[in-house]
Amino acid sequence: MGSPYSLCEAESFASSVTSGLQSSGNTTAPSVTTTGTGATVSVATTTAFAAEPTGVPTASPTPSTSQLSRVVQYEISEMDVGLILFVYIYLLVFFYLTLFFNEATNKFTFYCFLLQLSEEIWHYHNSITQSEKMLNRKLHLRDLLYYSICPVFPMCGLYVVGSSLNGFGNNTSDMDLCLMITNKDLDQKTDAVVVLNMILSTLQHTEWVSHQKLILAKVPILRIKFAAPFSDITVDLNANNSVAIKNTHLLCYYSSFDWRVRPLVSVVKEWAKRKGINDANRSSFTSYSLVLMVIHYLQCGTEPSVLPSLQQMFPRRFANKCDVRTLNVTVPLESSAISEWQYTGKLTLGELLIGFLDYYANKFDYDRDAISVRLGKRIDRAVIARQRPNGGYQQNNTHWRSQWRCICIEEPFTYSNTAHSIYDEMVFDAIKTAFREAHKELDATRDLHCLLNCQPISVNAPMGGCVE
Repeated sequence: MGSPYSLCEAESFASSVTSGLQSSGNTTAPSVTTTGTGATVSVATTTAFAAEPTGVPTASPTPSTSQLSRVVQYEISEMDVGLILFVYIYLLVFFYLTLFFNEATNKFTFYCFLLQLSEEIWHYHNSITQSEKMLNRKLHLRDLLYYSICPVFPMCGLYVVGSSLNGFGNNTSDMDLCLMITNKDLDQKTDAVVVLNMILSTLQHTEWVSHQKLILAKVPILRIKFAAPFSDITVDLNANNSVAIKNTHLLCYYSSFDWRVRPLVSVVKEWAKRKGINDANRSSFTSYSLVLMVIHYLQCGTEPSVLPSLQQMFPRRFANKCDVRTLNVTVPLESSAISEWQYTGKLTLGELLIGFLDYYANKFDYDRDAISVRLGKRIDRAVIARQRPNGGYQQNNTHWRSQWRCICIEEPFTYSNTAHSIYDEMVFDAIKTAFREAHKELDATRDLHCLLNCQPISVNAPMGGCVE
C-alpha cells in the first residue's frame, strides 16, 4: 500500500498525466477515484471517446479557428438567405396586392361612372316619356275625330299607331292615326289621296280643327292641327296603311319585353335628333328606323342577347297576314315561351348605350350586312334586296333594288327598306362619322350631358363634339 496523496495533489497529478498522454498520442487516460477525503490514482485502459470516464469528466476537443470561422460564415449565410427570401416574398405579395387593389379600384371607379351614366339615362327617359295623362288626351282626340269621320265612312276604324301607342313616345310626339275603310289594300298614290281629301273637306269647318295639310309621299298623310285644348297635339292621318298597325303592335311588345329598351330608345332618338340625323327629309333616319336599329343591337350586339325575335318566337301572334282588327296590345305574351329570356342580360343602361354606338361605329358591316329584326340577325343585303313579302324574289326590279343603296333596315312585314331615305353617300358618311365620334366621346367621358349637347352634322364641314 502506497502513501496516500491529498485530494489536491491527486488531481494535479492526474491532470499532468492526462496532458502528457494527449501530447504523446496515447488513447488511454488515467482515471482518478476519490474515496472519502483521500484519492488514489490509477491508469485505466479505457479507450477515449468509446466510454464515459468515471469520476471527473474529460474535456471535449476544442475546434480550431478555421473551423469556427466556417461555422460562423455558414450561420451568417443561412441567415442572409432566409432574410432575403422573406423580403422577396413580402415584396412579391405587396406587389400583387397593390395590383389587385389598383385593379379593383379602377373597376369600382369604372362601374361607378357606368352607374352614374345609367342613372342619367333613366332620369332623362322619365323626364320626357309620354305620360298617361297625355295618352288619355290623345285617345280623347282620336274619339272626336272618329265621330266626325263616321258619317263619311260608316264602317271605318280609326287606329292609333306609331310612338304614341308602341311605348316609344314622349309628351311632344305627334299622334299618328290609321283610317281603315276596307280590309283590302288601297293604292296609296291614287285611292288613299282621294280618301284623305274627303276627310279634309269634312273637317275644314270643324271648330276645334285649326289647320290641315295634305302631304303627298310614299304613304300620303293628312296633317291636322287643332285649337285649344288640343293645340299642343298634331295628328298625321293615313288611309289603309295596315302595316303601320302591325308594326305598332310588334314594337309595343318589344318595348315592354325588357325595362331597358324604352330608356335606351329615348336617348338614341334624342341624340339623333340633336345630331341632325333623325329627319327623313334630310336624307337621314326616321324614328322608326332608329327603333329597329336599337332592337337589332339588343338582339345581335350583346352577350347574352337582351331581346329575341318575337316574330320567330310567336309566329302566329305576329303573322304577316292577319286581320288588324283582331290585334290587341293588352294581351300578354305566353310566359312559358319567354321565361328563358327574362333577366338573362345584366348589362347596365350605360353599357348598352356605349355598346350601341360602338356596334354601329365599328362592328356593323354596312357594305355586306342588312338588319333584320324579323329574323333576329344580320342577313346578306344582296339577298334581302331581292326578296318580297310573299316569300319570292324580285329578279329584275331596278326600283326595288335601288332603295338598298346605303344602309339596309328590313321592315318586319313588307320586307322593304325603312332607311331608303338615306340615299346620299356624303350624308351617309357623315352619319357613320357621327356614330364613331359619339362612341369615342361617351366611352371617354361617361357623360350623357356631353353626348346630347352636340352640334348637328355638316356634310361640307367637320362635325363638332360636345358643346359646353
